[in-house]
Amino acid sequence: MSGDTFNGTLAVGIAEGKNLKETIKFANAAGALSVTKLGAQPSAPMKNDINNFMKSR
Repeated sequence: MSGDTFNGTLAVGIAEGKNLKETIKFANAAGALSVTKLGAQPSAPMKNDINNFMKSR
């Protein structure tokens, strides 16, 4: 699921026209968070969770 989460998050960032470097960092964080929970849908992190995770690093 980590790869799916990374790719989906990356695709959204690109589609929204966001900075590629920041989008990759955001997608990496999303992928990292996705492996902390069981299940496909429950493991997909919310935007707020990703932002908080990035702030804590």
